[in-house]
Amino acid sequence: MSYSTLSDWELRASPKVLRTYATRATTSGSVQSHLDAAQTLVDGYVQGSYTTPLETPPQFIKDIEMRIAGWNFIVSEGVPVKSGLEALEAMVNNDYQRLRDVANGRITLPSTADSTPGTSEGRCQFKSSASTRRSQSYRRFNAKGYEIV
Repeated sequence: MSYSTLSDWELRASPKVLRTYATRATTSGSVQSHLDAAQTLVDGYVQGSYTTPLETPPQFIKDIEMRIAGWNFIVSEGVPVKSGLEALEAMVNNDYQRLRDVANGRITLPSTADSTPGTSEGRCQFKSSASTRRSQSYRRFNAKGYEIV
């Protein structure tokens, strides 16, 4: 079972992906299978540091899962990348880097105990070794990937 539902995916997928879904998909099961596969991939990156499946995944993990599922769906349907999907491809490549950062401990997922409203709900922490402040400082980002100052 994926972290995101099919209706989450339909609400957040890009218009290009949705058009392809509407014109080429025969059943919703094909997208659900890509969501499940994307969740397995995400779990593969985070399982070294976290118990998987994640009990309460932050929104940015769900977003990564949905973009990877959408990309894999598009590729499996044989849509050429040169058909206006370059931005989605770049976002998915960035998502893979964020997953590698989680796996390497550079991004820390919030704990479920720290997800009460008003604290760090849906936020992650980014550890940078190349900081101008000090060598092991922490930078915090919200669920959309913006730095919290």
